[in-house]
Amino acid sequence: MKTVSYMLANISYGGDYNPEQWTEDVWLKDAELIKKAGVNLISVGIFSWAVLEKEEGNYDFSWLDKVMDIDHGVGVCLATATASPPTWLSMKYPDSVAVNQYNVLYSFGSRQHYSPNSPEYKSAMVRLVQKLADRYKDHPA
Repeated sequence: MKTVSYMLANISYGGDYNPEQWTEDVWLKDAELIKKAGVNLISVGIFSWAVLEKEEGNYDFSWLDKVMDIDHGVGVCLATATASPPTWLSMKYPDSVAVNQYNVLYSFGSRQHYSPNSPEYKSAMVRLVQKLADRYKDHPA
């Protein structure tokens, strides 16, 4: 029985958290509710590429810095933010948009509408992920 309780104590319990959809005052209330719910891990930034890089090469991590610095009392699983690329990528690099089996382009804004085979997508994705890794690699959350 001790082994089971030890294992349960090490299971992550939480889910996705999308603070970019809310104002800062909501973030603080959410932090309280997250603690109260017994959550011990939140995933952040999953669909936030368009907020982090509004224009190609123009990164703004100010909102994410604030979110990361909130004492949620839990661990943060920082996502790569690449699940939904920004409009500028699809517009500037049309080949970065995936097509379905009928050769119809996926629409912008749908989940994972990118083509993982696109060199432009790969290049932009690598730049973003490297920026995130460099910025938050030593963050205590």
